[in-house]
Amino acid sequence: MDGVGYGGSARLRATRWLLDIGRDIPAPVRARLLANVYGSLTIYVGAVFNTILIAAILAARIDTPLLYIWAGFEILLAAVRLQVLLVCRRASEKGAPAPVDLYVILSLLWGAGIGLGTFAVVMSGDWVAATIAGMSMAAMLGGLSFRYFGAPRLACAMLIVSTLPGAIACGLSGEPILLVAALQMPLYVVIMTRAAWWMNGTMVAALCAEHENGHRARHDALTGLLNRTGLADAIAAAPAGLRLGCLFLDLDGFKRVNDTMGHAAGDDLLAMVAARLRDTMKTGDIFARIGGDEFLLVAPMASAAHARDRGEAMIAAVAGLPYVIGSQGVLIGASVGAALQGDKARSLEAMIAAADEALYRAKSGERCCCVVADEADDEEAGRPLPPQLSDLRTAAHAAHR
Repeated sequence: MDGVGYGGSARLRATRWLLDIGRDIPAPVRARLLANVYGSLTIYVGAVFNTILIAAILAARIDTPLLYIWAGFEILLAAVRLQVLLVCRRASEKGAPAPVDLYVILSLLWGAGIGLGTFAVVMSGDWVAATIAGMSMAAMLGGLSFRYFGAPRLACAMLIVSTLPGAIACGLSGEPILLVAALQMPLYVVIMTRAAWWMNGTMVAALCAEHENGHRARHDALTGLLNRTGLADAIAAAPAGLRLGCLFLDLDGFKRVNDTMGHAAGDDLLAMVAARLRDTMKTGDIFARIGGDEFLLVAPMASAAHARDRGEAMIAAVAGLPYVIGSQGVLIGASVGAALQGDKARSLEAMIAAADEALYRAKSGERCCCVVADEADDEEAGRPLPPQLSDLRTAAHAAHR
């Protein structure tokens, strides 16, 4: 797994390994699980407040430099972790790189601080203080396995660094009864790690199902392109301030294929057409199949000439070479209607309607051409086709006869 997507901008191999939960998980699901790793500020504040409070109380009770150092370490670490946590959360919301390596290192240091503090308290021989430290540690560790279920390996690592020093201290304490605790702590780590993995698996299954259902709701099952719902969502999410153009493409000769070769052949043809059109797409393009043999492209376009160039490129891609269906070669054409936003403050809905009307004009004429809305009819009719499209029109007409 790379460090981007689920692991944010993680660069260290160890960090990527700690955050890895498998390779067959969609990127949006990984991103949501990573957001859970960052957790809520309420949970963070509650956990840190408890750790600092216990450390301060035990330092005051035992009154040794080591315990005061522990309390000061917890306060300093909490302040630094809060800043890093806020940066990571903001980056996660924007899909931007985040200091993931630093966040993971600080999290492990927090767990190690709990473990070393527990070690110092147990070795002090103050069993009242040791009981308080042990109860606090157990509560924190239970919370760890649930908060970090999005990255079970990280949860396991934090459980180990938090409990190992305490287990060692119980073994070195000279109190035979504490050997029970020394043996219980590794078992506790195993149980809570299994709980984290179980929760992770449950959430991954639920999020993947939600992602798949959402994908199906927004995409055409045959071609994988956006459908009408997905098109509306994508347009709504498009950056503001762009001058958009719309290209409405309809196949010439598709009905003949459907009628003579069957619907299965027609479906194969549509999938191949979609694949060719994808090759013409550019960054920022919104591309959809909106029904039958109609395709729609919404993209930034600077001028009518730009729109016509894009339309003619789409026609050339669709009609340039025959399609092989079974053992038979099939040649079809395409017509495009285009319209732009901007000059007349046309709304997006009006722009699409204008492109649809321009497509009607293209289909009513010679076909295998691109007609741009709002251009004078005389100019449109008198404009010669590029040689390539002229040849394609001739071939398409011959194939349709």
